[in-house]
Amino acid sequence: MDNQNVDHANKGNYRLDVSNFGPIVQASLELRPLTVFIGPSNTGKSYLAILIYALHRCLGGLRNQGIHRSTPDPSSRLFIGITERGGFMPTSVRIPVQLRTLTGGQEVITGTGGTVQEIIEDIDRQYPGLKDRICESEGKVRRFVNIFLNEEDIRFLENLGTPVTEKDELSIIPAIAGG
Repeated sequence: MDNQNVDHANKGNYRLDVSNFGPIVQASLELRPLTVFIGPSNTGKSYLAILIYALHRCLGGLRNQGIHRSTPDPSSRLFIGITERGGFMPTSVRIPVQLRTLTGGQEVITGTGGTVQEIIEDIDRQYPGLKDRICESEGKVRRFVNIFLNEEDIRFLENLGTPVTEKDELSIIPAIAGG
């Protein structure tokens, strides 16, 4: 393997190509010392920001070190192929009115994971505080919250361990009491 430092013609500028990462199907962007993401909600801006932060931490600071690659690239750009965590595609999650303040008013959001629990953890990373409103401190679904996978209550399936695919839809439904 031939490791060589990449000589960047535009110091501090990098190109990042991302595909199949969270809600991002395909993205190509030039990273500069200051990169600002602007756009509609739930389009992947936070995913990209976290990815760039993680790469910066893992690579010891993109601006301060040369990037090693196995084959030299004459275009002097950093290309990183990213696939989604665990190969999971996003699953739609319907949010009740009572929790939409945490999702910026969005009725439907997406989360990735292979089980209901993994999706809840993923949407909590995207929308902090959501898991606390859905689950007790020990991790069980709150008594007054119902979660349906398609039209089945997960309590009658495998509860939080219920497997989920990208074709499924989770619905979070608060229990209604009255007399």
